[in-house]
Amino acid sequence: QDENENTVPITGVTIEVIKVAKLSVSGGSVSYQLVPEFSASGISFSGMNAASSNQAAALLKSMANTKELSGQTGKSDTHGRATFHDLEPGMYLVLQKAEEGQMVSVYSEIDPFLVSVPLADTSSDENAWNYQVETYPKAEITKKPTDGSILVKKRLSILNEGQELELT
Repeated sequence: QDENENTVPITGVTIEVIKVAKLSVSGGSVSYQLVPEFSASGISFSGMNAASSNQAAALLKSMANTKELSGQTGKSDTHGRATFHDLEPGMYLVLQKAEEGQMVSVYSEIDPFLVSVPLADTSSDENAWNYQVETYPKAEITKKPTDGSILVKKRLSILNEGQELELT
């Protein structure tokens, strides 16, 4: 999004998807089993909420970097879309791959996240799978200084009568 909160597609960003778990269906229940490269993480996808998913994605990204693992990559088009084909069912780690000249001075890198392929389709009463998974990660304009100075962001938290007010 730009400074006016308008959605702006970013062209030419390299996105990578790395399979971190296999998907299994047994007796109507879905489960994920970590692939061997990530089994040491001990992550369980059962009952995962947004916060634990973000923590898991950060850990898995660190492991992928340490082990120099890679997956399928794609570049965003003029609409800001990166498309991946022929993904096996499973849980995937989605990362932005930083490269020279990729608008790094203007936009922040997207946070790593997890996505299941396919997703359960809950739009009807029937059990179905959605194989056309779409995600909308957000990058923010960072406006890095170009005069050699350092941009420092601080967060001030003030606690008043049990209510927290955060100012940035």
